[in-house]
Order: sequence, then structure tokens, then C-alpha cells
Amino acid sequence: MEAPPVAQALHSMYEARLAADVEACVASFAEAGVYRMANVYDASGQPLRARGHEQLRAALAELVNTWRWVRRDERSLVVEGDRACALYRLQLVHRPTGEAIDTEMMDHVTFDGDGKATTFAQFLDTALVARLST
Repeated sequence: MEAPPVAQALHSMYEARLAADVEACVASFAEAGVYRMANVYDASGQPLRARGHEQLRAALAELVNTWRWVRRDERSLVVEGDRACALYRLQLVHRPTGEAIDTEMMDHVTFDGDGKATTFAQFLDTALVARLST
């Protein structure tokens, strides 16, 4: 059975991220698309959030330069209309320290009629991020 278009669009986003292809990641978002990491804040205490291709490009480039995705194993994918929620195990490397990490993440993504992400909320181990950021 073929995956629904929303699932295909989400899997294409993950393939681009695994390939560290920032431009393909940005292209998977609608022009005014929003990406945010839940409960993760930048150095100034602002929530980590990017809106629009320019901000997305900068934020995703920083993430790619900091975290190398090694392997992503999907545990669950729920698609309902224009929304998808994915739970997955992720093996990654924190590039600044070289530390290899195995963790779980969950994403909630909404797509427009063209298969572009309009909102992308990512939920992760915030304690792990805080430990590696200090």
C-alpha cells in the first residue's frame, strides 16, 4: 500500500535532514512555514523558532552544523488529514563534542495543499540538549 501524500512529504523532510541538505529541508516548508523546538531556548532566552525561508535556512544550518543525524528509526506515524505526528529513535552525533547519542523524538507537522510544511513542532529530550549546550 502506498503511503498517503502527507506521510510521503514528511519522509522526504527526514531524508533531507539525514543527508544534511539544508536547502532541501528549507524547500520542504511553505514560504511562511514555522519550525519550533518545544521547550528549547536560545542564548537570549527566546524560544527556538524560525518563520519563513530566511529564518528557516539559518536555524536549520545551525542544527545541521551542531547535530549529525546518523540513523532514524520510526516507531509510530499517525496521519490525520493535513497533519502528521511521528515518534522515532534517533542516533546522532553532537558535532562540537563528538558525543554519540541515542534518543527519542516526536514531531507534529501540518502541511498545506502543496505538501509543504506550514508548522513543524519538534519535541525532544530537553535535558540532553541543556547538558550538551553548557
